[in-house]
Amino acid sequence: AKTVNVIKLPDSQAAAASTPAAQPEKVEPDEERLLIITPGASVPYFDLDILFIHAHPDDESLDFGCLLALAEKAGLKTGLLTFTDGNSGLDLYPDRPVTGIYPNHYMEGAELAAIRAVELADAAEALGVDLLIRLGLHNNQYNSIKDERPPEDIIGMWGGEDRLIETMFSIIEKTRPEMIAAPDAPSEAREHFEHEAVGYLVAEIMSRFEIDDYKAPKRYITCIDPRQHHLYPDASTINASLKPTDSDNRLSTLREVQITALQLHKTQNDAVNAGTGFLPKYPAEYYQIQYWHSNQNWDDWISALNN
Repeated sequence: AKTVNVIKLPDSQAAAASTPAAQPEKVEPDEERLLIITPGASVPYFDLDILFIHAHPDDESLDFGCLLALAEKAGLKTGLLTFTDGNSGLDLYPDRPVTGIYPNHYMEGAELAAIRAVELADAAEALGVDLLIRLGLHNNQYNSIKDERPPEDIIGMWGGEDRLIETMFSIIEKTRPEMIAAPDAPSEAREHFEHEAVGYLVAEIMSRFEIDDYKAPKRYITCIDPRQHHLYPDASTINASLKPTDSDNRLSTLREVQITALQLHKTQNDAVNAGTGFLPKYPAEYYQIQYWHSNQNWDDWISALNN
C-alpha cells in the first residue's frame, strides 16, 4: 500500500485563502506514496500518463475503476482531480460503521465532506493513484429532479468558467498528461448535473488546445454509465474480467479491484450498495473516445497495458 503525503495550506493561509502554499518546483512520482493536494494549495509539477477528472468522491471508483486498476498494474502514473468533497450528499448512517473516524450520528455539511475526503484518499490509494487533487468546490444537493440545475448555474457557483478553465489549464500544464479521462458533457445520457458541468469544462478546455502544442494531451476519453452504453454505439470497452498480474503476483480482476475501492466509500449508498450491485452485471467498462492521436488504437493500447 502507498503511504500518503499531503500538501495543504498552512492554517493562517487556509483561514485567509489568499496566497497558495509554496511548493517544490517538481515532485517525482513515487510508487509507494499517494500525494494529496488539498483545496487552495498549489499543484506541483508532476508528470502523469493519465489525468482522471470527476465531480465527487466515489465517481472515480464508479466510472474509472477498471481503467485505473489496469493503469496501476501497467505502471502508468495517474492523477485524479476531484471538484467537490460531497458535502451535500446523504450519509449512509446508520447503515455504515460507527467506529474509528465514523461517529454514531448522521453527518452532513463540512463534517461529512471531511470524512468523504478520507474515503476518497483511501479509494484512490486502492486504485493506485499517484496524485490526488481536491478542489473542494461546493457540492449541490441532488435528492430529486427538483434539485437539478443547468451546468452554467453550477459553473457560475464554482467561480465562473474563465476561472475554472484557468485552474484546469494550470493543472494540465504542470502534470503534462498524455491522456485525459472525464465525464461527458451534456448529451442524450441522463447524468448528475455536476457531472455534466465538469464534462462541459473539460470539453471546453480540450477544444482550446492546439494539437501540435507540446503541452496538449494526445488522447481524450469520456466515461459512460454502463446502464446507458446503448446511447454510445461506437463506445470502446475494457474487459472487466482481465486479471493483470501485479508486482506481488496477486491475481484480481479489474472489477474486483474496483469493487474493493467502492467499498471504501462507506458513507455513500451509490458506492457500497448501488455500484457494487449493478456493475458486476456488465462485462466491461465503457468509454467514448473524443479524440485519439496515437499510433496505437484503443484495443492495442489496452492489450499492451495488460501484458
